[in-house]
Parts: sequence; structure tokens; C-alpha cells
Amino acid sequence: MQPPRPPKPDPSNANEIVVCQAGLFFSWFQWLHKEFADDNYILLNMDETSVQHEYVQKKGMVVQDAPQRRAAGDGFFMPMKIAGTRSHTTMVAFICNNDFMQPHLPQFVLPNKNIMTMQDWAAYGALPFPVHVMKESNGWVDADIMMRMLTIVRRSIRQFFPSTPIILLLDSASQHLSNAVLAKARMLNVILLLVPGQLTWLLQPLDVEVFRTFKEVLRTLQFHAREEHEAGLLPVTQRVAALQAAIEQVLINGAFAQVFEKCGYTDHNRILHKKIKQYIAAPHEAPPRIMTDAEMVNLIGRNRLKMSEKFFATPKRLAEYRANERLALEQERRRVAEEEHIIMSEIDSMMTDPMLESLAESVASHGGQDDMLDHPSEPVAPAASSSSSSAPTPKAQPKPKPAPKAPSVSHIAGNTRAAKKAKLQ
Repeated sequence: MQPPRPPKPDPSNANEIVVCQAGLFFSWFQWLHKEFADDNYILLNMDETSVQHEYVQKKGMVVQDAPQRRAAGDGFFMPMKIAGTRSHTTMVAFICNNDFMQPHLPQFVLPNKNIMTMQDWAAYGALPFPVHVMKESNGWVDADIMMRMLTIVRRSIRQFFPSTPIILLLDSASQHLSNAVLAKARMLNVILLLVPGQLTWLLQPLDVEVFRTFKEVLRTLQFHAREEHEAGLLPVTQRVAALQAAIEQVLINGAFAQVFEKCGYTDHNRILHKKIKQYIAAPHEAPPRIMTDAEMVNLIGRNRLKMSEKFFATPKRLAEYRANERLALEQERRRVAEEEHIIMSEIDSMMTDPMLESLAESVASHGGQDDMLDHPSEPVAPAASSSSSSAPTPKAQPKPKPAPKAPSVSHIAGNTRAAKKAKLQ
């Protein structure tokens, strides 16, 4: 006798869970938005996805025939190997709401070091900046790699935005929530915002729009690379080159500010995604507040001690620091304004001084004799008349002779000795 089947989940109950978790999540986000809106914060979204080494084209026909007959048909065939379709490389993407910063954000490739060949390493090693190849990985994101990626991403942002707050939006996977990762984020002053584990399809921008476009572009690029190969194969160098081109086209040169707005990460709902409207009509109207431990357990699905403190201690500390900094700047601005007001008042009082007013009136009454006021200490020589031109010029007075110097003591003593000597003779 077969065991009874479990009851089917109630759709209405599932919708209630989605509505509850989405409401709590947007209350969390709106609190962060309220605290750091004046600082034009950088909102990041990070997620990993599995990238096949070879993608099968969806459109076309599968022909099973001898190689000679296929070649005689002069058609294009793509020889596919099961190993190629089953082999994967992990791609960790970062996008942000700042279109200027997006081309400089690192993108990470995590190949499995245990199955890599020298040819694979040479192809991945040629990937240019900002693509980073994590050579020590096993093809998966762990706590150590997560901490390294946080450090690299923060360093890249600080080159252009030295003091702008950084908010990282990511899912609640276990490798994202280890104590070492949380401590590293606190040390780097990176604020973590966790998407509920069952709502990444609804609230995570990378899952909503970006990854689907990325894989479609990669599949097309691989197809074109096969067309250029005489045997329809996809060598390692062409496969990695197609991956690089897809990263550059979709992630590096992409603009995702509008994608974040569609997912509700803004203060309006003008372009809100239709899927989100089915569960929460106005995410920007969610009451901003700090989550309790019980609400964090509901969001993350893990029961840990002091979950609220672990995720809200950093933003509260940074918000308090920002508030004190703004208060100090406001006080300095008021002090400068008061000093300027005092200086202007002194200037106004000097301009209304009665002595200055009488001097200005006297200058105005002299008319064209303003030059006399400019040089009052210089006497004006009278104009020479025509009758005085024949008068003799007075002789210059001789300079008085300097008074004779008084004889010195040695001179007087010498004269006295000479007189005594003459008298004795």
C-alpha cells in the first residue's frame, strides 16, 4: 500500500507568505533609504549563476547521419559533447544603481581548479580587467572567496566614491551569512541587505532581468564562434572569448539604474514591475523600521542569535556618524554666516560715519581739485610769470662747514708731555 500523498500547498497561503516577506523586506530597505538618501548611496546587487561551457541552440533540427553524407549536404552541423554541456563555470556578477560606476565594477569567474588544464588557465588568464578569475576556487563561492570579493569590490568603489555608503543586496545563501563574512562586511563598512530566500525571482534585479539576457547573449556568441570554425567545434579559447564578450556587452557596458527602480528600490512606483504589484502595490510606502530578531528569522529562514544586531549595527553606526558630520558642517556654515554678517555690519556702519560723509561733501565741493586731496603733503609750485623771466637767478647759499671735532684724550696728553719737555730744555 502506497503512503498517502502530501497535501498540495494552498496558493492563498503562499501568497500571504510572499506578501508578508515582501512587506518586511521593503520596510528594511526603506529604513536604509531614509537614513542614507542624502548621501547618494551605492546600491549593489551580487549573485552567482552557473554558466555552461557549451550551450545547445534551441532552434534547428537534429540530423543523425554518416559524416560523409552530412558533409555532402553542405550544411552547418554543431558536434555536441555531453561533457561540454554538463561542465559549468560559476559566474559572480555585480551590478549597481550608479551608471558611472558600473563599468568599473569587478566581475568574477570561478572555474574549478581540479579539472582545469594548462590551456584553460591560459585562456582564463587572458581575461582583461575588470574580470577577475578566482584561481583557488573549486567552482563554488565559499566564505573565503566571498570575503575576497567584498574587499575587491569595495576597493574599486572607493577609488571613485571615497565616502559614499555602500549597500549590498544579496540572497540569504549560507556562504553569504557566515560569521566571518558578516565580520568582514562590518570591518569594510559594507551594509548588507538580504533578499528572502524564496523571493529572489521577484526582488533580485540580477534574477529578474540580467542573467536571462546574459545567457542568451552568451549562447548567440558561442553559436557564431562555431560558425567560424571549420568543423563546427568550440575550442577553449573561443569559448572563453565568448564569455568575455558576453560579460562586456551585458554587465560592463550595461546600465541598471532603471532595473533597480523596476524592482522597487526607489521612493516611487512609476515603473514598478507588474509581478511586484501583484503582491505589494506601493513598496515605497512601506513603513521604514528596523527588523526584530523574529522578523529576521522569518526573512532569512535561519534561527540565529542576535540576527537584528548583526545586520543593523553597521548601518546604525554609520547613520549616527553621518548625522554628526552633517551637524558639524551645519554649525560651521552658521559660524561663517555670522562672521560674514558681522563684517558687513561693520562696513555699513563705516559708510554711515558723519566724518566720512563731511569728507565726501568737501571733495564734491572742490570739483576738479581732487588731485590736491590725493597728495596733500606736496606743495603746489606757483606758475612762473613772463616778467620774472628776466630777473637774476639768486645764488645758491654755501653749505655750512662742519664743526671741528673735539680733541681726543690721547691728543691732549701728548701735547702736555711735549710742553713739559720744551720747558726743561
